[in-house]
Amino acid sequence: MIYIVSLKYSPGLRKYFRVIGDGIEKCGGEVKYILSRGYRALGDEYGNEIYFTEYNTKRLELGEAARSYLHGRMKEIACKYPPRAILFYNTHPLNPIIANRFKAKNPDVLTVLYLHDPYKDSKREYGLTNSLKINLVEIIQKTTAKYIDHVISPSENSGKIYRDHYKDRNSEHHICPLLIPDKGVVKQDNRRYFSMIGNVSMATGHDTFIQLINYVARKKLEYKFVLVSSNNIYKYTNHLTEAGKEKLTLVNKPIITDKEINEIVSRSYAVFRLDKEITQSGVIPDSYMNGTPVIVRDIPGLTQDVSHRENGMVISKSAGIEEIIEAMRYVEENINSMSTEARKAYENTWSDNRFIDYYGWLIDAIFK
Repeated sequence: MIYIVSLKYSPGLRKYFRVIGDGIEKCGGEVKYILSRGYRALGDEYGNEIYFTEYNTKRLELGEAARSYLHGRMKEIACKYPPRAILFYNTHPLNPIIANRFKAKNPDVLTVLYLHDPYKDSKREYGLTNSLKINLVEIIQKTTAKYIDHVISPSENSGKIYRDHYKDRNSEHHICPLLIPDKGVVKQDNRRYFSMIGNVSMATGHDTFIQLINYVARKKLEYKFVLVSSNNIYKYTNHLTEAGKEKLTLVNKPIITDKEINEIVSRSYAVFRLDKEITQSGVIPDSYMNGTPVIVRDIPGLTQDVSHRENGMVISKSAGIEEIIEAMRYVEENINSMSTEARKAYENTWSDNRFIDYYGWLIDAIFK
């Protein structure tokens, strides 16, 4: 049995770890997913899920790590379905406990950690509370890594950070981009928005996005926007002017499905990533899969995936509104060629057809 474990609810990650599980099954492996109950709300269950932890907050996660009944339940699962391999897909305080116990019982169990964000050099952009949470996550990740045979990084930038900050670990290291199932591309004439999608924090640039909308409304420019997030975003949207509100379609609810996101992305001229700090972005390959260019700040975690004026636009890290609007104009005027290049980037790097190219080593390790 091969386990894929995502005990922290992070809805955007499900399609990525599902691609890995599907790839393993196509090669003859049997996969079970040990998940947070939050994923159940997304629907599309396949019958091989085991729902284990609750919807997550940092306080609840720490409490779950101390609950003996969860430790006992994991032991029961492992006895019923003895593990050949276990892949931890995101951070949770139970991860190092599970990895340690599996390794202690059977040193031959293959342990794998998909390490999205190994370390953040600059945390102040996230604010004090989030900086403390990031520090906690990094401690949990380093503890988990002690029991891990293979570490996966989703990008070259993430891989470099891992090598710089985990020098005392001897796990084998692999670069495996976030693979996405192909949902196809809609007709070009459906595009009408510039969008911003994903989690909200002080570092994600939502303040700049709101300023952009207000400016466009004040200047009576013919642009429309969509903001998509399951987070509380009202400390940003409260700054919208009445005219700005007319320019924005807001999608803000606890559960937002991949289908809904793909529909919005496919109707967008471009998707913004205005982050002040980030290791890499899953929004970029999602956009490229839909043939949608991106507009990103000039920071390594974003520019590693963007070819300027080909599949996206790179604006300066401190870009003002006029620079952003110039990037929007360029995308709108060149949408056909940029869409083609965005789609090529998806097919070359993030298509699920590339599974064996990136994960052949994992299949070899599982079935050796």
